[in-house]
Amino acid sequence: MQQAEKAKAALIQDKERIFEKGVIDPIVAALLAEEIENFENLLCQPILPTIIKAKLYELLSSMIQVDVQEICEKILESKILNYIVIDYSTYENNTNILILLNSAVKSMLNSNPEVPLAEKILVDLKLIEEFGKQIEHEDYKKGMSTRKNIYPFIHNLTHFLQTLCSERPQLKTMLEEKC
Repeated sequence: MQQAEKAKAALIQDKERIFEKGVIDPIVAALLAEEIENFENLLCQPILPTIIKAKLYELLSSMIQVDVQEICEKILESKILNYIVIDYSTYENNTNILILLNSAVKSMLNSNPEVPLAEKILVDLKLIEEFGKQIEHEDYKKGMSTRKNIYPFIHNLTHFLQTLCSERPQLKTMLEEKC
């Protein structure tokens, strides 16, 4: 019995170490940054199982949350953000993917302001305008049971953005100037 408890305690200790927040090793960060192009090539595949797409968006969100400037710059240079905007329409009825897309966008909004991921996805790629088009669509006027699943996610993300703008005036100013 003691042996099982020791094994369980060791697993719990290892689990806690896995999720510790801290500085990422620069070598690991450089390796991740080098793989962004391969990540982009995989994400753009037209026939990709939904589960793979979901795992890719989970990975993307994690890479952004690591908040290493080199990784965020590579993501900014790639077309990954374009695919996010496209996938909001493609997966407008897939709540699992929409949850992950929102998570990735929220990670971008909270990321290092030195790399303008938020500006690119919100202003340059016009995610807010895309959401506006969705809300203007006649499907939005239907009852909740017959509407597409994307609307609660649009609300969730815009509410998050409003809260973030009240906390970060520079984001609010940027949006007011460019939108």
